[in-house]
Amino acid sequence: MFAPGVGASVGERTLPGMIIRVFEAEIRAGRFAEFEELIRTVSLPLVEAQAGIIYVRIGRPLGTNSDTFVMVSVWRDLEDLKGFTGDDWDRPVIPDEREAAIIVRSTVRHFEAIEP
Repeated sequence: MFAPGVGASVGERTLPGMIIRVFEAEIRAGRFAEFEELIRTVSLPLVEAQAGIIYVRIGRPLGTNSDTFVMVSVWRDLEDLKGFTGDDWDRPVIPDEREAAIIVRSTVRHFEAIEP
């Protein structure tokens, strides 16, 4: 995932500019399969097509978080993330009104990537 020379310098533990975005969506009961199909066919391809996206993965509910889906994405820098989100980069992006109707609530958090 880490590409030498991209946002890091020798001896630093942080990767300046590289952003990890964690989006979580609580889904209405009984609508999991519908939401999973939408996130696979609408949201995932949309994110994958963005400039500056390094990695993206979706996760379905497991165990006690039986109503929450997650999308984790890694971006080259904040400017590339803003190219996707606009200036409100700290708000969730719900690209399809069908998804919005299934989501009870959503959150998004951001992290600066650090070297392992």
